[in-house]
Amino acid sequence: VSLGTKDGGCFSIAFWNEVLKREFGDGKADWASLMDETIRGTLQYSSNKQEPVYRIENNDVPAPIDNISTVNNGNVVVIAVGENELREAFKQIIDPNSSNSERWDMVSGITGRLFAHNAMVTVVGRDLRTNVGQPVSIKEYLEDLALSKRVKGINIVRAKKNGNGKYSLIVVSEIR
Repeated sequence: VSLGTKDGGCFSIAFWNEVLKREFGDGKADWASLMDETIRGTLQYSSNKQEPVYRIENNDVPAPIDNISTVNNGNVVVIAVGENELREAFKQIIDPNSSNSERWDMVSGITGRLFAHNAMVTVVGRDLRTNVGQPVSIKEYLEDLALSKRVKGINIVRAKKNGNGKYSLIVVSEIR
C-alpha cells in the first residue's frame, strides 16, 4: 500500500526528487544514501503516515557504473549506459526548447540513422523490469515522445544492435 497525492505516490515523488537532486548536483550517489533520503522525503510527504519498506538489490547492472553517461539539458535528463548516440538522439527528441513540430520532424532522421526498420521499444517501470504495455515500433514510440509534454527524461536501460550496427531493440524507463 502506498499513500499518494494528486501529484503521485509519496514514495515515488521522494525517490525521483532525490535522483534528480543528485543528477543536478555532483552526480554521485550510492543506493544506501539515496534510499535514506527517500525515506525522509516519503515520511515528509505522507505526514509520517507511510514508512517505506524496500530492499536494495543491484546485482543486475547492465554495464559498469563508470560507463554511464548522462546529459542535463535544462530540465531534460537522458541516461544511457554506454550508448552515446542514443543519448544524443533522445536528448534532442525530448528537448523542451524545441517545438512539437521540430521534434516530430526529427523522428525520421533518428529512426533511419540509428535503428533497424523493424526496431522495437519496450517501456519498463521504475524497477527496470516490469513491462509497461506492449512493445511498440521505434517510429511510433518516437512520434509519441515528440508530442509528449510529460516526459522529462529517459533512462535507456538496454540496447541491442543487429549485425548491421543498427539498434533492433531498446528498453527504456521514462522520467515524468
